[in-house]
Amino acid sequence: MCRSLRTVVALLLVGASGGSALAADALRQVVAGHPTARQVTRYLQSTGTLQAVNTVDLVARASACGTI
Repeated sequence: MCRSLRTVVALLLVGASGGSALAADALRQVVAGHPTARQVTRYLQSTGTLQAVNTVDLVARASACGTI
């Protein structure tokens, strides 16, 4: 709450000190470019998940003694 109160006070001080004239000058200095037409290469964007073509299931075998 204290931070928001400081922000409000700072904004009021900037507004009272003529800061709005500086903001208006900054808004007038906008440079805009003209749109251009050019060829765009199409590409596929993927998540990078891969899957093997061949798979093998490994199964452990235990002997009668209980050791592997």
